[in-house]
Order: sequence, then C-alpha cells, then structure tokens
Amino acid sequence: MLKRVIVLFFFLALIPYQGYSQSFGLDTVRIYEDIEAGKSLEKIIQVTYTAGDNEGKPVQVIVSTADWQHNDVTQQPDLFPANTRPNSCAAWLSFSPQSFILSKDNKVVKVLVSINVPAHLDYPEYNAMLFFSNSKEPDPNTDKVGFSVETRMAVVVKLNDKAQAIVDGEVKSFDFVKNEEEDGYDLIFQIKNTGNVLLFINGTFNVIDDEGSLYGRGVIERIPISPGVTSTVIQTWYGELSPGEFDVVSTVEIGSKENIDILEKHVVIE
Repeated sequence: MLKRVIVLFFFLALIPYQGYSQSFGLDTVRIYEDIEAGKSLEKIIQVTYTAGDNEGKPVQVIVSTADWQHNDVTQQPDLFPANTRPNSCAAWLSFSPQSFILSKDNKVVKVLVSINVPAHLDYPEYNAMLFFSNSKEPDPNTDKVGFSVETRMAVVVKLNDKAQAIVDGEVKSFDFVKNEEEDGYDLIFQIKNTGNVLLFINGTFNVIDDEGSLYGRGVIERIPISPGVTSTVIQTWYGELSPGEFDVVSTVEIGSKENIDILEKHVVIE
C-alpha cells in the first residue's frame, strides 16, 4: 500500500478545535505510553481558564471519550464513537473530576486520568481520544440567534503493549530535487512502516557545500505512518543553492532516538 504525503503540519493536527476564541487551555495534547497487561497508570491534565468568548463568565467543562484511527491520506484521525473500534482503550479511562466549573475564582483544575489496563491484551496498540468541551447558550444581546459557542479540545491517547508492539521502519529511498512551483527544493523519502503499530518519523537535514561548510539546514516534520504502509514523504526546503556541488545529509528518527537512519545525497547544481 503506497501513500503520498506532503508534510505541512504536525500530528498535533489531530487536535480538533471548534468554536471561536478559547474558553480554556490544556497543558497536555497527547498521552503516549508503553503499557503492560494488568498494570494501571495515572496522568494529570491541567485545564486553565482563559475566559475567551465568555468574557469572564464561568464555564462548565465536560470530559468525554471517542475512538480514532489514523488516516494516511489526510494525515488526520478518523473519529468513531467510544468503544466501537477493536483496539479502543476508551473503556479503560476514568476521570476525576469528569465535569467541573472554571471561572475567574477557579482558574485551574487538575484532572486525574486513570488508565486501568486489563489483564489480557489482544492488540499491540490501543487508541482513544479525550475531549474537553464546554458550551453556553447564545446571548441575544451579543450572539447571533441560533448559534452556541463551543470550545472543544482533545488529548490523543496511544498505548503500546510492551509485549507485542514492534516499532520499526525502513527508508527505501531518498532524493533531493528542485521544486519549480515553490521556488525551493524537495527532500523526498519513501518510508515503510515494517512494525505493527503507528510509526512516527522525524529528523533533520544539512546541506553541505564542496568545501565541507554548512550551507543550509532544516527539520523533517513529525509524521505518522500506519503499519504496513509505504509513504512518499515530501519535505520542502526554501533555501537557495548557487551553482556547484553539494551533499544533503538527512538524519531520520524511525520511531525513537535509538533508531536512526543517516542518508546522503550528492547533488550538482548547474
């Protein structure tokens, strides 16, 4: 299965946001953990009041769950009702408090998230999404009739079973070509996820001239790839190269800092 991905954003694009200016913020956007069967864990998420559209009025925040699955075409999660996907861990999650009021006098609430891992695990990877949302009835003096204002923020939960998860991948090819439309250069990677859980790729690259001097550098943005999928990842560098010879050296992290692939491409600019 071959997918083409143009890297324009982080996996943080997983965070759905609805509404206008935010009424609150979160100090956590993801919970990624390696787990063991029967061993539970706890996390704290801090929710901070920011007023936003409520102009200092109290807001009620409710915590809920959903399921998700990564979509390699859109680079966004496909969302599903909680506990409907085979590898959902939504039922493992409990919150304290699950509903609370934020106000000028109660600006910070710490939510305890308990993850109750069952004694038997069928899958190497489990997913869920935590939604923190609030809504208020429209004010006839300030809001458009028929509209309510909602802030909805998400925390992505991804749990890998230590006993089953295989996190690995392979860079099958690497190229560096002129991008005529964007007035820059494209680093093109073909990467396959050879493991059995969602794989995250990121890294850096350096452009070195024929005298060994650093000519330019950049970041390979973080991107996920599903198990078994080969993605063509395109990262655009908006630098300029004068005529000459250059080496483009890329350091790619395949799932972790312990799994590094160093790639080199020699290019001649005429």
